[in-house]
Amino acid sequence: MVERKTISLIGKHSPSRSVSADNQRLVNMFANVEDLGSKSKLSLHPTPGYTEQFTAGIGPNRGDIVRWKNDMYVVSGKDVIKVSSTWTTTVIGQVKTLLSRISARDGRTGIVWVDGDDGYAYDGTTFSNFDDVKATGLNLGTATFTNGSATVTGTNFLTQIRQGDKVYLDADGIGSEGEVSYVNNNTTLTLTGNYTGAGGTGASHVRYAINDFPKGAKHVSTLNGRWVSERPESATDNGDSFNWTDPDNPFRWPAFNVSAAVASSDKLLRPFRFMGDLQLIGERSTERHYVTTEADLPFRKYPGGVLDWGTIAPNSVVATEQKVFFLSNNESGSGQVKLFKDNQVDTISTPAIDWQIKTLPRIDDAEAYTFQEYGHLFYVLTFPTALLTIVYDDETKRWFKWESLGEGRHVSSGYVNFNDKHIVGDFKSNKYYALDSGTFTDNGTRIVREFSMQVLHKDDLQINFWSLILDVSVGKGLATGTGSDPQVLLEVYNDGGLDHITTIPRSLGKIGEHNVRVVWRKLGKSRTRTFSFIMHDPVEFIIKNVYVDYSFGAN
Repeated sequence: MVERKTISLIGKHSPSRSVSADNQRLVNMFANVEDLGSKSKLSLHPTPGYTEQFTAGIGPNRGDIVRWKNDMYVVSGKDVIKVSSTWTTTVIGQVKTLLSRISARDGRTGIVWVDGDDGYAYDGTTFSNFDDVKATGLNLGTATFTNGSATVTGTNFLTQIRQGDKVYLDADGIGSEGEVSYVNNNTTLTLTGNYTGAGGTGASHVRYAINDFPKGAKHVSTLNGRWVSERPESATDNGDSFNWTDPDNPFRWPAFNVSAAVASSDKLLRPFRFMGDLQLIGERSTERHYVTTEADLPFRKYPGGVLDWGTIAPNSVVATEQKVFFLSNNESGSGQVKLFKDNQVDTISTPAIDWQIKTLPRIDDAEAYTFQEYGHLFYVLTFPTALLTIVYDDETKRWFKWESLGEGRHVSSGYVNFNDKHIVGDFKSNKYYALDSGTFTDNGTRIVREFSMQVLHKDDLQINFWSLILDVSVGKGLATGTGSDPQVLLEVYNDGGLDHITTIPRSLGKIGEHNVRVVWRKLGKSRTRTFSFIMHDPVEFIIKNVYVDYSFGAN
């Protein structure tokens, strides 16, 4: 007797550890929950394509893209570039490094970038590298100095200078750094430092070094008008400290603006803003600090404010809509994808995804961003070394694989919502794209979409497959050219996807042919069978249902 079975569209991005047991794949498609009363409870939709929006620099995009006031800012190659709302690009400065990832955050009065070597700031007028403050600092006046100390005469010291600030003395051809040991009054201050020379009165100038930025920092955050960066481990630092700027001054990082995450022994990897608090994310734990009104200590740890979860990949941490996604690490192990919400940490990766992550050659370089489209919040997680991008859909709680043709991974690197567009950079070139669900190519390059069904079997019985019906969007062909007669390919496998039998195309109908039925008949017999649907054409491809007509044969 022939029976009909409706195939579940529950898809995931990759097969399980045992392919013959479960060979489901969902590539460049995502699940959508339909409204009550719809023909199907769940359908599969195409992921957004993209078109080129502008080019900037020599490429590639280096990491974070930020929006500040009416413009957006990217780092392409070494160039720091302002992009206007009309997509005009202007180079405002350069970073010194070429390959490392850039972390950037905007605040009320400017932007700060860090690259793992140095830091940079921009206030709308001046772009400055923190290593060059000796040349760009405030001219304080003249100095009377001896070896090891100096007295500076100038003006407005009480409003400009603080104890512990770094000062550069350039007098009589002598250049040395020291720090302010005491602000005597508004016109004099005392310095200590390794000043060399014959002594006497400096006739040239003394410059106020406007920061003691923690060199080597890889991440920056901003909270309550202050920028915050981790202080890397060194001969004098344990790697658990962080520095912050004075309020609303991205250039000024006083030496005494420092504190530490001390609840655990692991190293601090990234300061992170979440729901008005400062999260100090370490290797195996996270400390939560609240904002105070104290000028000298603006952040304090909550009593008991420690989570027993850290991260193995600091750039995988993304906060949005009162939740945090991250690739985890703690005393029990690493490599699971977690979601922090309502003071709870939940695992959102499946065992199959955990297994795949464990097999990758490197995961500590993973990076991520989120974006929202048609009610779906997507967490996009890319492993650059492994050339893999997987995406978690927070609406359906399901995963899929996202890839650009020939790349293995998706090309996107960095994200910002600007001009009501989802803007992403390119990890290989100087191009910047706009993601769009109504675009069915990647800037003109075809997108290959795939849905591989679950393994069909029944108690090791022989199954006769009489027909397979794909309920899919039809009549969406283009007027001319590629896609004018769109085809879907059916790939047939036995042994749970290990034994490829055949590939059979079917038309999805030319433009306006809405009565086309997509059916395959007489598909043979097998004890285990898997079907995959593959789509190459640049048209809408929405799978609503899959039906199979079958009967059982002799054992």
